[in-house]
Amino acid sequence: MIAGPPRPAAEPEQLIRLARFRAAHPQVTVGSGTGYWQAVIAEDAGEIVVTRWTLAELLDRLGEVLGGERQAPGCAAGTGSAHPSVPVVPGPARQPTGHAERR
Repeated sequence: MIAGPPRPAAEPEQLIRLARFRAAHPQVTVGSGTGYWQAVIAEDAGEIVVTRWTLAELLDRLGEVLGGERQAPGCAAGTGSAHPSVPVVPGPARQPTGHAERR
């Protein structure tokens, strides 16, 4: 198993951005592991898992996956999600792959 670098503390503006993203997208679970950030997006046929090394990169990618654009720091991600608001039960942490994967 290859572990990434230890996760540095997220920049304050990215934590504000994360709070805005969570408020706009309650169906997405966002968390961190040792050296990475990860999101799980619930879908009718399973889930999409997105993993990135930094919180800024993760939020940028989530904006793209959910139909928004890349966002400047401090801005909320796009709200044009086609995904239903389905509660997600967090599972065990998954190892980062650097790309989104459908399950």
